[in-house]
Amino acid sequence: MLKKFLFNCIFIPLIMFPCLGLGIQIKGSAFYSGNWQGNAYTSNKTGRFSHCAISTQYKNGYMLLFSVNANSSLTVSLAHSKPIFKGVKDFPLTLQIDRRQPIYSKAQYISDEQVGLTLPDMAKSIWAFKKGRLLIIKSYLGDLPFYLDGTFKALDQTYECARKYFNFKLPLQAKRKPIDNSLIYQAVTTMITDLNLKKFSFIPEADIPTILPGSTSKNTVLWQAYDRKLIGGVQYLYEPEVKNVKSTDPSDMSYLSSLCSGDIMTGARNISGTDNKVRELMSVCDDGNEVRNTFLTKFRFGDYTFYNFFSIYDSLEEITNPKAVNKNLSLKVVKFIEGFK
Repeated sequence: MLKKFLFNCIFIPLIMFPCLGLGIQIKGSAFYSGNWQGNAYTSNKTGRFSHCAISTQYKNGYMLLFSVNANSSLTVSLAHSKPIFKGVKDFPLTLQIDRRQPIYSKAQYISDEQVGLTLPDMAKSIWAFKKGRLLIIKSYLGDLPFYLDGTFKALDQTYECARKYFNFKLPLQAKRKPIDNSLIYQAVTTMITDLNLKKFSFIPEADIPTILPGSTSKNTVLWQAYDRKLIGGVQYLYEPEVKNVKSTDPSDMSYLSSLCSGDIMTGARNISGTDNKVRELMSVCDDGNEVRNTFLTKFRFGDYTFYNFFSIYDSLEEITNPKAVNKNLSLKVVKFIEGFK
């Protein structure tokens, strides 16, 4: 269906697509257009191409997302870093693009952090988003303004992404060797012990996706201290297709950037001190109120990629050199995991 849509430019009415965070990200599919960041995804059930999504963060705390889906539809979603839609059912919503005729629609609940929209005239709406300058979303939340700078190229690239990956299907995976989560808790304990923290707590399972969107307690363990000004943890992903840990830098950096709702500076480097290849990705995020340093340090173990997560606010005086501390903690986690048989 999408192939017909893509090559013959046949538009059909929009239908709702599930949360853009669902699905498996296709490695190496990351693309960028100005402030917009995107990726291609496969279906969790079939392993086939599902959608290409692109998003950008606004200083008002909201994220605007567009998705070109395998069923020849376009999804428009509104997301927030906080669970502002918790307990909210579908609600009326109006889209006002510049001085064009308003689009009256209904926001459909996807998660506590995200809602999606169904547009009645897809072709007209896509063109309006590409050519528009200012989008105002009117609802019980008030009038939310979103400048549409760069949407013309961003949506074109999302379209091309869908063309490229339309026939993509994940290869059949061999039976995986399971990871015992008790191992992850032990690895996390080494971090806490090394920091000599007197007061800390593990992040509740329900809160993990709010800190690391798309993550669950099945493969992630997080802890916090100092009223969450310091957060750390370990996550593992089954990725037998990944041969070079550096090859996932674009998608990992895109994910790291999505955690910041303000101005951001990023960087990456190799870390020495172990026989394993270890990569450190870092970001400095200034959201206007606080400056936060976040590190994602990754390495391979068998068919798995392990990520050491470490996030700290500049205002926290107890840790004076976050970069050095992260390196030390990460190398200890690497050596601990490597010692597991």
